[in-house]
Formats: sequence, C-alpha cells, structure tokens
Amino acid sequence: MKFYHFFSIILLPVSMYGAQFEEKALLSKLNVAISSSDAWISELNSIGTLSQPKSSSALTIGRTIPLFDEYPNLKKNLPYISLGTLPTPVQKLEKLGKALGITQFYIKRDDFTGAYEESKYCYGGNKVRKLEFLLAEALAHGAKKVITFGCAGSNHAVATAIYAKRLGLDCICLLKPQARSHAVRNNLLMHKFANSELHYYPDNNFRKLGAISIWWDHKQHSGIAPYIIPTGGSTSLGALGFVNAAFELKKQIMNGELQEPDKIFVPCGSLATSVGLMVGCKLARLKSKVVAVTVEPEETADEFKDGIMRLFSETSKLLHMLDSSIPLMELAHDDLHIITAFCGSDYAVFTQEGQEARSVLKDSENILLDGTYTAKAFAGTLDYIKKNNQRKEVLLFWNTYCGLDFSKELSGLSYTSLGRCFHSYFEEDVQLLDVKR
Repeated sequence: MKFYHFFSIILLPVSMYGAQFEEKALLSKLNVAISSSDAWISELNSIGTLSQPKSSSALTIGRTIPLFDEYPNLKKNLPYISLGTLPTPVQKLEKLGKALGITQFYIKRDDFTGAYEESKYCYGGNKVRKLEFLLAEALAHGAKKVITFGCAGSNHAVATAIYAKRLGLDCICLLKPQARSHAVRNNLLMHKFANSELHYYPDNNFRKLGAISIWWDHKQHSGIAPYIIPTGGSTSLGALGFVNAAFELKKQIMNGELQEPDKIFVPCGSLATSVGLMVGCKLARLKSKVVAVTVEPEETADEFKDGIMRLFSETSKLLHMLDSSIPLMELAHDDLHIITAFCGSDYAVFTQEGQEARSVLKDSENILLDGTYTAKAFAGTLDYIKKNNQRKEVLLFWNTYCGLDFSKELSGLSYTSLGRCFHSYFEEDVQLLDVKR
C-alpha cells in the first residue's frame, strides 16, 4: 500500500528526457491539472499499445453472447472474455408490485453477475459486464498490469482487481476520499483479498498526476505499459457490456420471462451502464425507454445530459467502425430521461429517501441495495410510480449492486495491514444513515 506519489510526480519531468519523442511530446501536452476530460487516458493507452500491437486474431474466450449472435462480425474484431455469470435472472416483484398496485414490476438481478466457482460466487454487480470487454482489450495488447480509479469504496475498483487477478494481471487502484460507510470498509478489505496495489490521493488533479507517474514508471522499467481503465469502466468499449445486456434482455422477453418494459430504471454515475442500455435498446429495436437516475449532484449545468449524449455518440461510432452493417445511431431528446432529484448532497452520501427505498425492497422481496447507487435509483423509481399513476406500464429496475456476502473471505483480514491513509474509514464512525440490515 502506498501514500500520495508527490515525489514521483515532481520527478516525472526529469525522467522524461530519456523518453521516445512521441511519448515526450504527448506527456508535455497533457493538461492534467485542469482538464476534466479522460482523453489523456486514451492517449496514454494509445502510446502503450503502439509498442504492444493487438493480436492479429481477436481474443475471444468463453461463451458466445447475444450481441455476437446478432452481429457475428463483431466477434472477429472485438476482444471479449467471459467473466460473469450471464444471463442474470429477471424477477417479478410480486409482493411490492401488489402493494404499489402495479401488475408488471420486475428487477434485473445483476447482483448475480459474479462468476460461480467452487460452490461460491465471485464479485458481481454491473461492473463485470464492462470488464468482459475492457480486460479482454488489455490482454489482447499484452498488458501485464491495469490501472484504474475510484473512490475509497469503489465497487468498480474492487471488481477490476478481482477479475484482473483471475486473469493473471496485476491491478493498481488509484483511490480518493469518500464518505465513510460499512461498504467502504468491506471494499477496502476486498482489495487485500485481491492483492491490489492501492494509492490514495486527495482529489482528481493529484490522482491524474499520480496516474501518469505510475504509468510512466512501469513502462520505463518493464517496457510494457499498464492498460488504463477510467473510473467505472465508462468508455465506449465498456458500454458495450450493456449493449450486450440489452440483447440479453430481448432474449428473455422473447422467452416469455417478462413483457417488454415500457421503462427501465438504472442508477447513473459514470454513465456507461445507462448509455450502453440506451444504445442496446435502439439497436435491438426495443421500445423500452431507459430512465437514468443520477447518484451524485451535477458539477455543471446539464453535465449528465451532455455526458450521455457524448458517450452515446462514441459508442455508436465504435460499433459502426467494428461492423459497418451496424447503423450510426442518434439519441433524440425524447429518448433522454434523467431523474436528478434523488442524488443527495454528494457522491456516496446516503439519503433518507434512498434508505427508505432500500428498506422497502429488503422487507418485501429480500433483495439488497446499497446507499451509494441503487438505493437512490430505487427511490427515484418509487417516486415515479407514485406520481405518474401508470398502473398498466411494465417497469423494470436494473439492480447494479453486488449484494453477495463475502464475510467469510474477509473474516481473517485486518485493516491495519492497509496503508495508514485508509485507517480512518475503520476507526471513525460511519455516516449517520448507514445502518447494517
């Protein structure tokens, strides 16, 4: 475990003088201190892969997937590796639907994406679908390490570390502070279980500098650049995991497991889950409207709207580039449904409405949600139901949380073996609304 990389950041310009000219030129242009864009990540990955060209034959390991069944050319051009337990089940919320007066209320159980091995589940949640494409891309380029980002309790960082370990990749996680909770404690200990290399930074700007320093250090010493995965795995490539998920849902509809939803409610943070479903529903010709329920406040006006539109366009272009038979798609304003009223005061700060929604689902259906993402999104879903009186609509809530019990795996681990920068998450009280149930 390591603290802030202040010293390596300061030394970075000195080490650059011995670099290849294209690397030196790129790094000198990166405005990481003020840029809010993740473009620098793709630029660094491009530099790394210039010396590590993709295998001439696309890496495809494991089962076939609905997206490849529909568009076989994608399989030829797109690395993919089977990681999760898919398809995940769709469950009708019988008790809760009856209480709300809705006859068709369903939940998509992505809490069960965790691969089932040796009579136990591996880590699940929505991140696994994205990693099936992102980690396959890393392997196809010969990467030995991956770098990713998150807050201290990031589900994405844990999922990346666990599945990277399964694939023989080292995982370096660059974390920043978040509100204290039991989930943060569990996820930090999960990093011990996954043998992650953890770094801790006070904010995004220092973390970007640290990422470049770490990337550079590993490339200089081993000659192989780490593959960088942005926060949440939210790139056009990561979004393909949920384009595929929409085709998975279509098969379940055709098999009679549920009627075609009028609306699909999903937590919206780093965007790729929502956008992947939006692209997938259009491509699969589903009439379902995706409703993105934001989990943190916007820093600028229309931040989520603009981000969704941009990532939708990038994902559509990627699919068209990989298979020209896939049409370029546009997202009309009528297709964009965003609920922002249930995000709370900050990321990972629990809300009263969210915790009440969490209790409703736990008490009625014995399904767990988390205070950071899914509880807020489910609160928005329940509010829509109460206010719109659309009792005949078919509604689907997409559960992105890994609610599996890892207490046995964590029982012998002590937080004291983590860097001291993480100890306060265990030694200070959790936030007031975080109640174990």
